[in-house]
Amino acid sequence: MLIIICLPMFGPVKIKGRFVPYEYTVHWTYIDISKYTGAESEVEIPSYLWFRPVRELSSQTGRAGFRDLEHVTYIKIPDTVTTLSGAPFK
Repeated sequence: MLIIICLPMFGPVKIKGRFVPYEYTVHWTYIDISKYTGAESEVEIPSYLWFRPVRELSSQTGRAGFRDLEHVTYIKIPDTVTTLSGAPFK
């Protein structure tokens, strides 16, 4: 299977993960994950998606993407994440 990845040319591109259980935004040099959509109870945030480091965990439009996940008991955040914006766990 061939997967073509388009680079954002004029700004960030928001994606609902088809291949990974996240909603995320592809920026030119990094990834911002805004929501976990999977069913696993132990979540390991990836260090890289689409050959870019995951640098930010955020919430969008007032909703915390990791807050209302009653089935999640553990979240491992990689060293590549340097920013938590918009209170993604609150």
